[in-house]
Amino acid sequence: MIEKNDRSDDWEGVSILCQALDTAFKYESESLVAGKSILEMGFCTGLPSVFSLTNRAAHVTLFSMEEIIMNDCVKPTLARNKVKPTQKRLIFGEFSDLRKSTDQNRFDIILASEYLNTDKFSYEELHDIIDYLLTPDGLCIFSSRMSYFHHEGKFIDLIKVKGKFDVFERWSSPKSDFVQRKVIQLTRVIR
Repeated sequence: MIEKNDRSDDWEGVSILCQALDTAFKYESESLVAGKSILEMGFCTGLPSVFSLTNRAAHVTLFSMEEIIMNDCVKPTLARNKVKPTQKRLIFGEFSDLRKSTDQNRFDIILASEYLNTDKFSYEELHDIIDYLLTPDGLCIFSSRMSYFHHEGKFIDLIKVKGKFDVFERWSSPKSDFVQRKVIQLTRVIR
């Protein structure tokens, strides 16, 4: 059984998110991230941000609620990949800290890995911060298991009820998997 704080499971989510980005870049649009402002959040490792910068993103912001992840994963990954200080911004803290330090509609793309595997916030807060930070024509791509042993993942249901985003399933592990993983894309509903 995978425990709530088992980081090996979180790394799998990051890997799946990076594979989805690579696939989208190769087969949909080589300009997916070019010139865009990117936010990486969730189980923040720096890998999706490095991918984005390598493919001509204008700037990346990395947000983590866990200082140890920022110090042990993000900073070394960015240093190894020679990410310049002018290309990145690091924010550590709670959603309220992210909101206070960031302008509304700031990010063209939000990349989130394994955000549904935590009890530190409610899905309502996650929905609201995505709504606050995403540009009107932006997209959010997140990877996660659809349920966890300590709670049911009902984030997609909340998104549909709120009616602010369209939900597109980019990838899914087989339904026969013990716990199914998905890569979901959110775009704002056009009214």
